[in-house]
Amino acid sequence: MKRFNEGNNNGETSTGGQKFQRNDNHNRSNTNYQNNRDRDRDRDRDRDQVSENDSETIKLFRTYRDQLNESNDKRERIVKVSRDVTASSKKIISLLQRAPFEDKESILQQAVSEFDKVHQLIAQIIKELENDEFWKYHRSFSFGVQEYIEAISFFYYLKFNGRLITLDYIYTTMKESLKVETLNNFVISNEDYLLGLADLTGELMRYTTNCVNVKDYNECFRINTFIRTIYNGFKFFHLTKDLQSKMNVTEQNLQKAEKNNLFITIHKLSDERISWVDNFCKKQSFLFGAGGILIGLGNPIFMAGVYSGSATALTTPSHRAALPNFQQITVASKDLELSYAGLDLQNATYTRQYKSNVYSTTVNQLYYAHQLIRNALIQEITVDNSQSGGDYHLNLETIDYSSLSNSDINVVANGGGPGQAVSQFIANITKPELPNGYITSVAMVTTNVPSEITVPANTVQTFYFMTVMTSNLENDDNYFIEIATDIYKNFYPMASSLLQEHIASWGNIWNSRVEIGGNLELAQVVNSSFYYIYSSIRSDWAWSLSPGGLASDGYHGHTFWDAETWMYPPILALQPILAKNTVLEYRMQRLNESHLKALSYDQGWTGYMFPWESAFTGTETCPTIAPTGLLEQHITGDISFALRQYYYASGDSLWLLETGYPAIKGIAQFWASRVVLSPQSTPSQPQYDINVVIPPDEYAVGVNNSVYTNVIAKYAIEWALEAAAIVQDKTIPTELWQSISDNLKIPFDAATQMHPEYDGYAGQTIKQADVILLGYPLMFNMSEEVRRNDLEYYQKVTDPNGPAMTYSMFTVNWLELGNQSKAEESWATSYANAQMPFKVWTETPTGGTVNFITGAGGFLQGVIFGYGGMRIKQQEITFNPQLPPGGTTSMKLKSLKYMEAEFDIYWDTQQILVELINYSANYPSFTLTVTNINQQQQYQLQLNEPITLGSGSTLSISTTQ
Repeated sequence: MKRFNEGNNNGETSTGGQKFQRNDNHNRSNTNYQNNRDRDRDRDRDRDQVSENDSETIKLFRTYRDQLNESNDKRERIVKVSRDVTASSKKIISLLQRAPFEDKESILQQAVSEFDKVHQLIAQIIKELENDEFWKYHRSFSFGVQEYIEAISFFYYLKFNGRLITLDYIYTTMKESLKVETLNNFVISNEDYLLGLADLTGELMRYTTNCVNVKDYNECFRINTFIRTIYNGFKFFHLTKDLQSKMNVTEQNLQKAEKNNLFITIHKLSDERISWVDNFCKKQSFLFGAGGILIGLGNPIFMAGVYSGSATALTTPSHRAALPNFQQITVASKDLELSYAGLDLQNATYTRQYKSNVYSTTVNQLYYAHQLIRNALIQEITVDNSQSGGDYHLNLETIDYSSLSNSDINVVANGGGPGQAVSQFIANITKPELPNGYITSVAMVTTNVPSEITVPANTVQTFYFMTVMTSNLENDDNYFIEIATDIYKNFYPMASSLLQEHIASWGNIWNSRVEIGGNLELAQVVNSSFYYIYSSIRSDWAWSLSPGGLASDGYHGHTFWDAETWMYPPILALQPILAKNTVLEYRMQRLNESHLKALSYDQGWTGYMFPWESAFTGTETCPTIAPTGLLEQHITGDISFALRQYYYASGDSLWLLETGYPAIKGIAQFWASRVVLSPQSTPSQPQYDINVVIPPDEYAVGVNNSVYTNVIAKYAIEWALEAAAIVQDKTIPTELWQSISDNLKIPFDAATQMHPEYDGYAGQTIKQADVILLGYPLMFNMSEEVRRNDLEYYQKVTDPNGPAMTYSMFTVNWLELGNQSKAEESWATSYANAQMPFKVWTETPTGGTVNFITGAGGFLQGVIFGYGGMRIKQQEITFNPQLPPGGTTSMKLKSLKYMEAEFDIYWDTQQILVELINYSANYPSFTLTVTNINQQQQYQLQLNEPITLGSGSTLSISTTQ
């Protein structure tokens, strides 16, 4: 397929890969050609008039000739219009390239007007194709369509902040612009669509240059991600010759954008160079958890996404690969004594200070995992010898570089070494998760550690040690080693200034927070809990949370329901984009394996059945010794509920249509295939059961009709019905799904007015919160009496040595019932597992997994959704502010997010203050409804104008788009 491009200012045009001059001679040649055709046609017409008595065969051939002439004329008209489409589309692209320098909204508005003109041209092509075969003329207009795709996808990218346009959107835009209901037989082929997207990558690569000129580095980073996504997508298609050629060009654009364009620009950016490269480096590798920092700077460390081992194993399946910690540097001088050790949560640094018991010398050792340069672990060792009259010799020790391999990885040297400034290594995992699966590799470049450092008398010197790691998971096998080296070369000379960028980045994270007044211990647990969760994920890499965080291999680093049910809600309240891009996106990228899991039971199940434990691929990685991998199925409903809460909190309709809904629908398909008709069912009154499961109470194995499982399944089906209406999907079996939702058994004992945990439950000890989760977080419709009965009953039979998060759930539920004294009985226990000195969480009071951030997430829900009383509902968020015990004088939800807006909500014993501090044009109006002692009042929130209310009020914030 040839591609026609408008020429440059010299009138140069290309056809395929050849160039020629469109000069006056060429134009005259076209004119002569047309004159000759007109003359020939006149001659043919005259000949026809003279030859009317010719044979039928001659007449038939003349008919064919006329049809061919008409077809050629039509083809020429279409080609001409297509050239006009190309020229107009290029004009729009040039206009959009000005967006970084001018008012972006104005540019986009101008582009809309220009697209209307393009659509009128396309309407001419549509008219020409009436009553004719589309494919006969396809080659005549495909080049124009491709240019149009390039232009409109560029427009869509800018308008919707980095999203990829769909064919459906293009068709809808064309029809709305032309004010028609159908485009007749006009079709944009899949190949034209893909070729246009490939050309888009070139425009985006050029757009990065414009963004650099105005120092919009975040946009450059987003473009890199976008281009790589398109490039990776091409790999899934059977490529034609044209598509293969375009893929090669796309790869070149990617390399230019990520390598040449970026690193060359670094040296032109002066003081801003650090921020720019930081954003670039976010794309290039993965989060380094401050694992050593959190648990004592031990060996090894872990990287998000790097797993080793088979998915199927009796006790030790796929797990986080243990990587060598080159930052494990020990201050070994005999005269030094540790005088201080501290974790700075605000700045995300860990410090050790030593004093000499012989000399007037101090040594300060500071560690941090750089928040922006996610490839880099950095250590600063400062020797203050300013008060000493002689040189000081500092002895250092580190890990043995000669024995870095272990059962998880094979490590080989790749350059540098003893006697040089740096060492380089490559680590390959020893066993992939699936047979013949992907072998993850990690490149490591690290500063060599001398055995002795000499600091002259009367001086202070700082020494910098940096480790850079990159992986082939996101950077292909040809570049990840080179990238690690380049990052080290570019950043190590800047080592003295990197700390401030790291601190500033964490400052941006802490802009959204929970403030506690008058209760230092509670404030410390709140801040440390958020810190340990935030340290385990980042918005630019779609890996989820594990119960032990990224700091450990606890629970093998697998992702459970802990992520969606326990840790996700506090993140959603303060950092919804982070919640979406990590916890949710991790699941969205592994839908295929969840479908295979449903099919694997050979029970006729279908849809998406998520694994109880998930690691690299999304296949089930639960140790086969445990039955939970087979039977603990409520996680599939938990994920659907998390998807619902994100949509309710964000109103992100585009995400719902393009990303969320397919998963929501697939989950409902699973539950609809999973239920069975009850023996008590009748044709007029069906009843559905879900048998042989493990509920959240994992002491109960193989039970029928777990009340929690059935409610979360019911919710999943109801949410799919609701979401289908929003996205206008009319293909779902609405009547069947509604029947299942309405008639799925929810165990209830009318005599005791409470919910049995499952069919046949008789008061056995339970492991953790289960039935009480119906009240919160599920907000299941029940009377206060039933909810109170559930709480009182299950509080007595819950294992006191169970996981930490259970107690927060009792607190949240009792607070909503207005029983603060009952809530306080559980509250202190809810964070008793946050251990000194750094409030690191343990799974149980006596130990278990460390750092157990599942417990941290449950506790934070107690703070925000318990004492804040926050609930995310279909059309609003509500609050019932109260103060925790222990001397707490005030609380503030700072920069809480809802519907693309930010709110400050403060309360103390006397008042409540609500302030709108930021909002978007999509949701310009927010209504605050206040209820206090049966009185209700409404306010329109105005930007930066706080509204003061009396204590004891309940609040609701709602909006209209």
